[in-house]
Amino acid sequence: MSQTVCIDTHILIWALRGEATSGQEGKIIQAKQLLKNIEKEKSTVIIPAIAVGEASIGVPVQRREQFINDICQICRVVPYDKVACSFYASFFGENRQHLQKKDLMEDVHVGYNRRAIHADSMILATALAHNASVLYTDDVQLSKIANNKIQVKGLPAPTPQQGSLLLEIKAAK
Repeated sequence: MSQTVCIDTHILIWALRGEATSGQEGKIIQAKQLLKNIEKEKSTVIIPAIAVGEASIGVPVQRREQFINDICQICRVVPYDKVACSFYASFFGENRQHLQKKDLMEDVHVGYNRRAIHADSMILATALAHNASVLYTDDVQLSKIANNKIQVKGLPAPTPQQGSLLLEIKAAK
């Protein structure tokens, strides 16, 4: 039986836009491999509309509609609907203490703040509302926010072949 899996923003950016910050180039290959693995498993892939919006920010205006259409071709983009609102309110209300801890509020490396906590909480609520059993993310803070509400997985470890591809990518620069 196939499962429903949810993909977070960074994985979309790495896999579909093929973009990464310096030092994260290997994540492009890993994210593409993750999508191939999910396809082989015949899992249903959902992506919260919030994550699609976030991933679309860096796409030039003239290509943005096509980028979103491409995402819609490979997975189901799910809305932040009234069921997700209910999950969010329950989840955020029950976990207010946890969500306001200093380690969530202040992450120097990613500039994590209240807005990011709310956006990540909405992504999590959307995944739960649409019955995802796994949330794929590389976001440590989102993993903390999930707080065992859903199984959270990161990118798969790179294979030896991916390592040699990464060397080729770096050499081509």
